[in-house]
Amino acid sequence: MSFLGSIIAMGAALVFLLLAGVTAWGGWVTLRSETRREAADAPLVRTGRLFVILGLALPLGGVALFSLLAAGRILLVALRLG
Repeated sequence: MSFLGSIIAMGAALVFLLLAGVTAWGGWVTLRSETRREAADAPLVRTGRLFVILGLALPLGGVALFSLLAAGRILLVALRLG
């Protein structure tokens, strides 16, 4: 039973790792497309571009970071190290 629980926990950790990767990749693609000068109808001024970067990078970075932390903690529990 313990072995089965460890396998399920490792699967959950893998899902969290995938979530972190997809979030980081999607955030990078969105930042590249939203901050290009020719992407918007009216070009973003420097402060507007800064707000777009902060508004996208901070929440997405937080989600990716917490997903990595959750995956690490789940793996520690699954391997009986924590």
